[in-house]
Amino acid sequence: LAQALPAINNARGGAIYARHDVPIPLQCSIRFFGQAKVLIIGDSQLQKLTPGDILVIPRQQSSNLSLPPHRTIAEGNQASILSLTDG
Repeated sequence: LAQALPAINNARGGAIYARHDVPIPLQCSIRFFGQAKVLIIGDSQLQKLTPGDILVIPRQQSSNLSLPPHRTIAEGNQASILSLTDG
């Protein structure tokens, strides 16, 4: 999380997105340590994210999701923090 904070705090619109199954302690940590709002979204909204949006998903599910192209910013024990890109 500490490695990802610069990216989180520079999130477009001051918000990042999290799947509904991201652990509550992680959501609270992001809210406490970062300046970004955490907005919970469902699977149906994933394809609406655009390049530059930051999405947090549980690490164990990161390889099982059908996501647009992405790059990893940082990984923790409980979650992977992904940033969608154009490429």
